[in-house]
Amino acid sequence: METDLHVRRATSRAGSPLIAEASGATLASSIANLTNTNVGVGMLAMPAALASAGWVGGLSLLAFAALASAFASSLLVDCVDHVGRPATLSCITSAAFGPLGRALVDVAVASFCASCAIGYLIVAGDSLPDVVRALDDSALPDESLWLRRETWIVGSALVVVAPL
Repeated sequence: METDLHVRRATSRAGSPLIAEASGATLASSIANLTNTNVGVGMLAMPAALASAGWVGGLSLLAFAALASAFASSLLVDCVDHVGRPATLSCITSAAFGPLGRALVDVAVASFCASCAIGYLIVAGDSLPDVVRALDDSALPDESLWLRRETWIVGSALVVVAPL
C-alpha cells in the first residue's frame, strides 16, 4: 500500500505559525481504523445496552446516536474544509479555539483513549477467569491466583499495554 506524506504549515487567525503537521494516512487506512474502533466497542457494548434498554429503547438510542454521529462528522468535514486539507484534529481545534482549546481537546482525547484501554482490561479481568474454569476440568480452588480478576487485569496490562 502506498502512503503519501503531506506536510503543511498552518497559521492561526492572528498570523502566527502553527506546528507543521504531517499525515501519512490514506482514506482506506482511515476507514479501516474507524471501523475497527467502532465495531470492536460495539461488539462488546451492544448486547448489554439492548438488554438494559429493551429492543425499542435500545434501537431508538442507537438511531439517535447514529444521527448525532453523522451530524458531528458533517460539522468536522466543514471545519476541515475551512482550515484546509490535510488537517488534523489539533490543527482544527487550534484554528477554532486557540492554544487553550487545543490543549483541552488533547486532554479529552487522551482521557478517552485511556478509558477505552481500561475498559478492555476490565473485560479481560471479567472474562478470562471464566475461560480458565472452562479449560481446566480439575476443580481449581476459588482462591487460586488464576481465577482472580486482578491477576488478569494486571497481567493483561503488563503484557499488552506496558510495551506500547
